[in-house]
Amino acid sequence: MGLRNRYGWAIAPRSREHDFFDSPGVLMKYDLAQGSSAVHDFGPNAQSGEFVFAESSARAGEDEGYVMGFVYDKARGASDLVILDASDLQKPPVATVALPRRVPHGFHGRWIRG
Repeated sequence: MGLRNRYGWAIAPRSREHDFFDSPGVLMKYDLAQGSSAVHDFGPNAQSGEFVFAESSARAGEDEGYVMGFVYDKARGASDLVILDASDLQKPPVATVALPRRVPHGFHGRWIRG
């Protein structure tokens, strides 16, 4: 934390026509060294919360690991814990854990090595 990073992560609306606070339905990965970005779209019924990065090992590169966060499914009225491969957002989720109710946006967590 507080050091130069190659990658940054942010949630964003699905399109410019959507209000950010009404429809943050995609996860953006910014490559700050290359000036490029990648996106994972959770679908039209999704509202994503903030995602956190968990490295795959102590010697992993900056995007070698997983990003995970809660995604609210408006159609189901409940949230999922979604885990993505941080190195390739185009892949389908590594895992999706359906939760029995909604996890409110703003619920924060962080992975810290033990």
